[in-house]
Amino acid sequence: MAAGFAREILPLFRPGDITCMASKGVRLGDARRVYAALSAGFMPPGQKWSQDQLDIFSTWMTEGFQP
Repeated sequence: MAAGFAREILPLFRPGDITCMASKGVRLGDARRVYAALSAGFMPPGQKWSQDQLDIFSTWMTEGFQP
């Protein structure tokens, strides 16, 4: 089964993460930019994503950004 945004991706973000990213010009709707910020450790603040989380996000993009 393909990774889905609502099921696998959105729950990876804490409530304040999206707000913080948006204030820095990183919008959740721009998945490749979000991934770049996540993989660089720039986002989310105070809690770098694990490789497993990054892999889920990458797979979601590769599989066509399923809703």
